[in-house]
Amino acid sequence: MAGVDYGKILKRLQKGDSDQLVEEIHGSLLNGYVDQDEFATVGDLGPKLLTNQAGNQIWNQLRHELQTCRSYIFAVAFVTDAMISCLKPVFKQLADHGVQGRLLTSDYLYFNQPKAFNELLKIPGLTVKIAKVDGFHQKGYIFQHDGYQTIIIGSANLTENALMRNYEWSLQVNSLNNGDITRQVSENIEDEWRNAQPLTDQWIAQ
Repeated sequence: MAGVDYGKILKRLQKGDSDQLVEEIHGSLLNGYVDQDEFATVGDLGPKLLTNQAGNQIWNQLRHELQTCRSYIFAVAFVTDAMISCLKPVFKQLADHGVQGRLLTSDYLYFNQPKAFNELLKIPGLTVKIAKVDGFHQKGYIFQHDGYQTIIIGSANLTENALMRNYEWSLQVNSLNNGDITRQVSENIEDEWRNAQPLTDQWIAQ
């Protein structure tokens, strides 16, 4: 990385964004991706590996992001009724504060049960669609905050085992709204969302 003027990059980034947020992202990226010894992290926006081990529970991080976000999108192949029960109080609280969310899931391998689909329809503030692509196997959680996105992508579906007990690998990253990874993820999920089937009572019956 010799010859890169990080101070100049930082000044460029600060145009149009809050100085504190840009500095947190800047310091966290250099610490997480360049040199943890040379660059001190600023705030808590650095990349994190979530594993469910040693107090590093994915569910705790998801809940924290939900409780602090402005909106959220989940793209997960598998959903269980037990995990929906854990999320219902959080989703209701978010809906009471005007925070809306979307969930893109599937009937891949017929893992998701009609009971789980029925429970999803009852959640206020949550719009659910069924992906119309073969082999839909995504596990991604996207949270929009003020000026930046938090993205958690890995091996964890929306199930109790995956979010609380299994040994999983999920990587959490943060990006300013104009960051390229934000663009890539947003374009992909919006394209899939446009082509997806809305979850309805009629679809479940069929």
